[in-house]
Amino acid sequence: TCPRLSVMVTSFSISDDAAEMYLLFKTVYPDLILPSRKVQWEAAIKANADDIDAGDGAKFRAAVPGTSWVNADMRWVAAMRYSYEILGTQRYLDDYNGGMNLVAGSLLPDGAYLYDGMQNDVYTYHGAIIESLGRVWQITGDIRAKNMIVGSYWYYPMSAEPNGTPEYSSGAA
Repeated sequence: TCPRLSVMVTSFSISDDAAEMYLLFKTVYPDLILPSRKVQWEAAIKANADDIDAGDGAKFRAAVPGTSWVNADMRWVAAMRYSYEILGTQRYLDDYNGGMNLVAGSLLPDGAYLYDGMQNDVYTYHGAIIESLGRVWQITGDIRAKNMIVGSYWYYPMSAEPNGTPEYSSGAA
């Protein structure tokens, strides 16, 4: 079942959730993971990480600015770090480090992230990026994640009306 599961999990919107949950569970309550479930869960996490590596690993490692779909890539990058923490596969850490460089290179001076070519992201996509960066920073302590969050500081004041309504007209999405 792992190949079918990996296709479903690799969807960027949930790609990091299973690995993050398992990593947190394994860290806090390792004695509660049944050996039979450990094998299944880790096989699914490996299949998911292998799919991400096959699809975007080379792009992450090359880290060419302007090539990232940041709101999706940040979820895949986070999944690679969590998968590395769980399985210890060096290739996953290489993808993570390259992906973090790619995402950092996609941060614009006004705090937005690239979305489509050189076009900035929109409010909800920006929030998804920051959420993923925050979780990576919280779980791994990677200072790059914190620096990217801090670097996006001006995005929100420039992207919301005084009443709090998000401004979407300047985003490609």
